Amino acid sequence: MSISGKILIDKLRICTPVEVLAEIGHTDKSYIIKARDILSNYFSARAYHVSKSRSEIKITLTPTRFSPPHNNYFTDVNIEMPTEFWLLKLLKELEFSNRRYSELTRIVVIHLTKNIIVNNPVEQYIDFLKHYPLRFGYKSAFVFSSENNHTLRIATQKRNTEKDDINGQRNIIFYNKVQELIDKANIDHIHPKIPLLKDEIKELKLHDVFYKRKFNRLSLLNLNLLRCELQYKYKEKIKPLANFLNCNTNDTLTVATLMDLLTKNQLYEKLDTFYIKQLKEVIFYKNPDKLEHKTFTSFQNAFSELLKKSDIGEMQLIYNICGLSDKFHKNLIKFFSNTNNDLCNELYNKLGIAKSVDFIEV
Repeated sequence: MSISGKILIDKLRICTPVEVLAEIGHTDKSYIIKARDILSNYFSARAYHVSKSRSEIKITLTPTRFSPPHNNYFTDVNIEMPTEFWLLKLLKELEFSNRRYSELTRIVVIHLTKNIIVNNPVEQYIDFLKHYPLRFGYKSAFVFSSENNHTLRIATQKRNTEKDDINGQRNIIFYNKVQELIDKANIDHIHPKIPLLKDEIKELKLHDVFYKRKFNRLSLLNLNLLRCELQYKYKEKIKPLANFLNCNTNDTLTVATLMDLLTKNQLYEKLDTFYIKQLKEVIFYKNPDKLEHKTFTSFQNAFSELLKKSDIGEMQLIYNICGLSDKFHKNLIKFFSNTNNDLCNELYNKLGIAKSVDFIEV
């Protein structure tokens, strides 16, 4: 689905030394003007930024906020990704076909993201992940929490509290994308940049999400969209990605590397593989086939169905009055154990982790 399950580059910042601009016939001022002019044809004003800092030109993009060709009626939200051909064309217009220029232009920030349509309210998955056992050295914490939305960050411990860039080599964020759109833009529907296909519409119907094909209008009502974002900033954090894409031949990620993979239509596939690998190393390291799922008795099934529709405090009070408090707690533990396993299995499958191999058991 174009809005779910696909790898997205949600943020990209590139830096090139001013001194190399002369080789492509530009000064720093002339290139900044040209880059802004080109990017204005492909993005809204707030989706890109070009500036000079010290002796470098910095270009910051939100690729997921691209303007699709031949479509002036869409909602400018960052949940879809342009094609590899589109991105390659843009980089060529920015003159990165010049090999020396592209090799000297570094990627200093990159955010890899997926949006996943999940079966239950997003907050259930975030609360579940908040208590999920992580690899040694990683901690989970809410960086934002409100009545309607939570943002969970999984990262290593702070090493230097005086610096902003302190969360180790991985910074993984989970949050409710639909709630963010409602909070920030006050919208209840969107017009996707690319009309949805039949199988995509079919999946939305299974989740009671309404899509009007004639007007390319997607309702956000009942759309449970979990966003999982891996954020990398500066060389040391980007180094693992650079090594992966460069086959361990270069610790620096450059625009030249991106263009080589885009030319072969391999960039998104490689990024998706890396994304899954990172999630497996930190969070989903257990083999999904070995996740325990306990069988309910008919009584426990009835308890489970009743609990889904009732207030947990009222149910506990009734059990206590009947002298069945121990029975209540046993059933409750089993209910949440199976619910968590169901959530975990769903994430394994929808994030693409279940299809990968080499799980490391601890």
